[in-house]
Amino acid sequence: MFFLPQYFQTAQGFGPFEAGLRLMPWTATLMICAPIAGKLADKYSARTFVAAGLLLQTIGMGWIVLVAGPGTSYATLLPGLIVSGVGITSAMPAAQRSVVGAVRPPEIGQASGAFMMLRIFGGVFGVAVAVAVFTGAGSHVSPEEFGGGFTAAMGTVVAFAFTGMLVALGIPGRRPAEAPRAPALSGTDRGGNR
Repeated sequence: MFFLPQYFQTAQGFGPFEAGLRLMPWTATLMICAPIAGKLADKYSARTFVAAGLLLQTIGMGWIVLVAGPGTSYATLLPGLIVSGVGITSAMPAAQRSVVGAVRPPEIGQASGAFMMLRIFGGVFGVAVAVAVFTGAGSHVSPEEFGGGFTAAMGTVVAFAFTGMLVALGIPGRRPAEAPRAPALSGTDRGGNR
């Protein structure tokens, strides 16, 4: 998301409001996919949704890397935005569900806080690396210069998403149902003695 608004403004010449409108299909997936993925992750496993979501993120961003240019039509970019948005908004709730589901109830707050902190740190780290790649490959001087940097930076985003997908495959699957506990003996031992 860091470079997409800049792409619409610098490479394609739209204003901030117009750039924001063009990002709406990506952000709208949050309202549709996140609640569904959160519920289905309980049924099918968080690993499935995190890995599949990051694979969709990889595909969507990869599409944008392949087609983006100063003259690329919005209709050409739209499938990548939607696929990427569906992917990331499917992966995030499932990842959080996996984290908080792996701890005892009294530890849920700590697990959620640690997850959010690491997620934000990962975002900052990803932006820093993508900006470094952009700076090495392009600039804001012209749409063409920006396009070169944008493609390189978004290629880095694709690599991060793909790596995340591989890591997600290591998330434990659904927990087996707990075996029923033996009934407590009420004041007598197994031999009937008190």
